[in-house]
Amino acid sequence: MNERDQDQCQLIGEQLDALGVRHHPDEGELVSGALVLMKVTSPDGHTYVRMANSEGLSWIDRVGMLQIAQIREDTEIRAANPA
Repeated sequence: MNERDQDQCQLIGEQLDALGVRHHPDEGELVSGALVLMKVTSPDGHTYVRMANSEGLSWIDRVGMLQIAQIREDTEIRAANPA
């Protein structure tokens, strides 16, 4: 990330809070990284998907987290819509 991009970056915790994003940790659980997918709408009305992640996540961490999330979503969708 170059200096100009870094100057335009914002912490997104308050935005996620405002959207009602919640996590219910198990006892003793520690969140050690985060990958956030965001649906954003530009001023001209176009919709995009953006991604942000916590510092320290490697590309392999990010890819693995995305794949696990997809598997979980697929499993939940199948469970909610049995054939």
